[in-house]
Amino acid sequence: MNNREYLRVRIPELAVLYNELPAGSSPPFFLGFGERREPPVERDMPVEDPALGAVMESLATLEAKVDRILGYLERQGALKPPYAHQGQVVDISGGGVSFATLSLHPVGAYLELCLIPQVGDPRPIYAVGKICWVEPAPEKAGSAAHHVGVKFVEIEEADRQAIIRLVFHMQRKEKERRSVESGAAQETAEPEWMEGDPCRRKG
Repeated sequence: MNNREYLRVRIPELAVLYNELPAGSSPPFFLGFGERREPPVERDMPVEDPALGAVMESLATLEAKVDRILGYLERQGALKPPYAHQGQVVDISGGGVSFATLSLHPVGAYLELCLIPQVGDPRPIYAVGKICWVEPAPEKAGSAAHHVGVKFVEIEEADRQAIIRLVFHMQRKEKERRSVESGAAQETAEPEWMEGDPCRRKG
């Protein structure tokens, strides 16, 4: 189990598409999670060449992503929508996500997630998460909305790192915005101080 601590940031520019997995089921194979095929015997042998090891790791990751694509194509061929629910992310970290949604799900349910960034790297991020809590969403999100907190239980490390980079990107943007606003406030305040009558400020 991953018990690392992660920075969390509020991020409105992120949508989430998801399905609730049936109770007692394992994550679908096409996600690249859960039950996997047994690797060939050759892969169990140690790889002395670092470059060859990196290539083999990349091929394994590519294989998992191809499995996902095939799963999506199978669903579309069966005229089923890839995801039944959608939500708007409230905040996110490398360890989990919370979002507002009109759909109600029980605590403890597992979700198959697809996160779609609108800033930074636009590639979708896939994960399986477990609902830890559900509460009413803020009024601005709609009276029928629910605020759902989800902990990632299955996610590729590359996708987790993409989330962490996104968090730092949004934090940097927020700091820049605050710096600009602070500078603008000082610029408007200083001329007023300089042009005012100093005698009046002495009381």
